[in-house]
Amino acid sequence: MDHDTLVAAIADACRAPSVHNTQPWRWLVGTRSLHLMANRTRWLRATDPRGRDLVMSCGAALDHLRTALAARGWALINRGSTPSTPTTSPRWSCVPPPATPRPSRPRSRSAGPTAAGTPGAPSPPTPSPAW
Repeated sequence: MDHDTLVAAIADACRAPSVHNTQPWRWLVGTRSLHLMANRTRWLRATDPRGRDLVMSCGAALDHLRTALAARGWALINRGSTPSTPTTSPRWSCVPPPATPRPSRPRSRSAGPTAAGTPGAPSPPTPSPAW
């Protein structure tokens, strides 16, 4: 895993909304793993006796992680649960973007057709809205 990409994605994921802004999650980063854990010391038992809000808040953080990784070209793949883990603890894998060949030359800005239909021809002016 690319450490800098992962740290930046986790920082974005920590901006996820949480119930009462408790941010009840904890990230554990290993050399080849990343774990999202519920931080039960931030669980508000008086307003959330069953822990539903805690789980929903962690889910929002996981969704933000997935989005942050996707913005960087990575994917977060659900690998399912193993027999030794409960079904409420799915396993996820971070998949780096595929290697893409570099273009041999930079693309010209006028390479495509314009509104007039002729490559490189000036476009007609856009009319201003009459408000």
